[in-house]
Amino acid sequence: MNRDALIAAYTAPGRHYHDLTHIEDCLAALAAVDNLSASERDILTEAIWWHDVVYDATRSDNEELSAQLAERHIRPDLRPEVGPPDPTDEVTPGRTRRSPRRPS
Repeated sequence: MNRDALIAAYTAPGRHYHDLTHIEDCLAALAAVDNLSASERDILTEAIWWHDVVYDATRSDNEELSAQLAERHIRPDLRPEVGPPDPTDEVTPGRTRRSPRRPS
C-alpha cells in the first residue's frame, strides 16, 4: 500500500474526522516539533499516516485493523520499531510501553 493508496483511503466518502485534512493537520503539528531525530520523525510520520487508515463506522476495531495493515505495509527499515508487540512490552488499556528492541 503506497502513499497514493493511503490518500485514497483518507479521502473515501463517509470519512468524517479521520480524513485527509486530519492527516495534514497532524503532519503540520509534527513539523513544528523540534529536537526529533530523523528516525523519530520518520516513525511518527508513518504512525500519523497509518493510525486510522481503516474506517468502517459499523466496527469498533478500526484502529486495530489499521495497525495490522501497517505491520504488513510499513517500510521494512521501520518494522522493528512499529511491528507487533514484543511479549515483554507493558500493555495497559489505551497505552503500550514498548521494551527496547534488540537487533534481530
